[in-house]
Amino acid sequence: MCDQNVRFIPGVTSVEYDPEKEDTNIAKHGYSLSCAVDLIEAWILLQQGALWQVYERNEEERFSMLTEYQDGLVHLTATMRDNDVVRVISMRDASRTERQEYEETPPQVDLKALLGC
Repeated sequence: MCDQNVRFIPGVTSVEYDPEKEDTNIAKHGYSLSCAVDLIEAWILLQQGALWQVYERNEEERFSMLTEYQDGLVHLTATMRDNDVVRVISMRDASRTERQEYEETPPQVDLKALLGC
């Protein structure tokens, strides 16, 4: 069961991705993982609204994020690593179901959860 140990600390949390997955993500989904890094870092600083889900896959706690990007809606998947590092796994266009969920559930920023307080 996930303990929801996802937290972002402005000025401390860093974001990274596997450069070897870069070409695969661009070919499959049309997005650079470096854009996902920029998006998450901006989200940390700007507190932009997003819908979150925390889950476990491959014995690893992951989180997914639905948020607006370049006049569209994207789905990010990432995980927390040691030393407050967010590791981006993938970035893609949101599915029809995800877009509907985002439209029906206004995203909210929970600062207490966000800062791990």
